[in-house]
Amino acid sequence: MPGTEVALIRLATTVIGALLTPRPGAGLVPDPVRPLPRPAKPDRPAKVLAGRMSESYADLPEHERLAAVTSVQDTFAAVDLTADRLFALELTPERLRAELSAPAAGLSERARELYEELLGRCCAHLVEQLTALAGT
Repeated sequence: MPGTEVALIRLATTVIGALLTPRPGAGLVPDPVRPLPRPAKPDRPAKVLAGRMSESYADLPEHERLAAVTSVQDTFAAVDLTADRLFALELTPERLRAELSAPAAGLSERARELYEELLGRCCAHLVEQLTALAGT
């Protein structure tokens, strides 16, 4: 599953980077009030997702797993996620999931199920990440 592991690291990096990409502030102060926390490393979410895939989707051929993972990554890469947008969705992973696009065409039914599960887990992780950062 080496190809899948690489794809999961890329997916986790995309999800984590969605909110942690530095954005300009209002420009009211010359320097940030406090340094931003270090972004989480993608290893942990990738490991959790890989474990889930090996448990429930071991029967799915690797090329279909890769297609589902890549489709989730493309979904997150195509959307401009901001903290304001997540707050407008009341920090609800299910509402975020509902706003995101459908998977790429051509996925098998089983790969589509994997896509849906991965997307839901990534949305939950993203909201969790934001709420953890808010407490720092």
